[in-house]
This record gives sequence, structure tokens and C-alpha cells, in this order.
Amino acid sequence: MDTTLNIYFDKNGINYLTHTNQLVGIIRSYPGTADLKYICLAFEPFINNNPCTFSDSWQALASRIQPQNMEVYKGSVSTDAEYGNRYSVSNIGFYGTPGNCPSEVLGIDNTSTSILYPAISQKINGTFSVCNADSASVNTIIYFDYSDELWLFTASGISSNMAISSSLLVPSGMQARNVTINKYLTIDFQDDTDVYFDSATNVFKMGKLPQKK
Repeated sequence: MDTTLNIYFDKNGINYLTHTNQLVGIIRSYPGTADLKYICLAFEPFINNNPCTFSDSWQALASRIQPQNMEVYKGSVSTDAEYGNRYSVSNIGFYGTPGNCPSEVLGIDNTSTSILYPAISQKINGTFSVCNADSASVNTIIYFDYSDELWLFTASGISSNMAISSSLLVPSGMQARNVTINKYLTIDFQDDTDVYFDSATNVFKMGKLPQKK
């Protein structure tokens, strides 16, 4: 089932992002203390509504390149995937019939001869985007949880599929390494949801744009 996050901007909000060279960023936040989170979508918004449709379509990925802060995840092999299944990946790619695992997780089994960096991606606005990644030693299975929690923010120097240090993502916003990250809004994303950018405070809030008096 598709679920849509409607993100509303007025003219002043668009002007603010343009003048500060910022984009909208979305992270699907997972439990735990991982050093890196992943920007599943970064885009330049338009005035009024910017619908972001999250489809119930997933892929399992694997890479030999270790993800780095402020760099895009570089997947080398992939396969269509579903939660409740476990996928095996060798030196040449994913293979075989998926095994079973608990319905709330998606497993990736590293059967190759070297460490891999598996990941999961979700189809957002018609394109698969990385939501989470980890490292897997040889003969190790990594299980990815599901999460309904989204973090919505604006920032400079970001792009879709980019890894970003958790230390840069704080509710109060911060600036580091020539990257400005504004305060993020936490969203429990289980149904279609409306949010808007409050151009008076330059942060996101729940609901649609208030009607002008």
C-alpha cells in the first residue's frame, strides 16, 4: 500500500531555502545507536504541495564499499525483497530462494568471501532509495528492522542515498563541516500525513499551511 507524505511550502519558505542553498531531507529512523543514518530522499521543493509517496516495494542491496559520512551509498548488487524473508548474497550477487525470518525484519546473509555492506531501499516517488545499511562479516546474517518513524528537515550539502553521521542530526539543528542542518520534525508515518514548512520559524510543523487571515 502506498503512503504519502504531503509537504507544503509557501513562497517565503521556498525563498529561504533558495537563499541558504538548502534542500528538503527525509530519513527513515531506525532504533539503535548506529553511527550513520541514510537520507532516503533529498529534493528541491516547489510552492504549495510536494507529495512524497512511499510504496510497499523494497530491495535488498550489497556493496563492497564501506559507507562514509556525507557520501552516497554505492550498492553493487540488488534484488527485490520483502519483510519476513532472508536473502543470500555471494561474491557475484544475490541467489537462491529466500529463506524465512520474522515478519518485522528483512534479512541479508553474507555468503561471500569478504566483508559486505548490505542495505535496504524503498521505492519513493517511483525510485528506490536507501533507508538503512550495515556491515556484515563473512557468514553473517544482518537483520533490518522496520520503522514508521521519519525525520524531516532542511539542510545544505545533502543528496538522496547519502550517509550522514547521527551526531549531526539533533532536534535543535546544528552546523558543521560547511553543512547546515535545521531542526528535524519526527513523524509517526503510518498513514497519509500533511506537514508544512513554517517560514516564520524555518522549521517543519504538522498539518497543512495555515490560511492567511
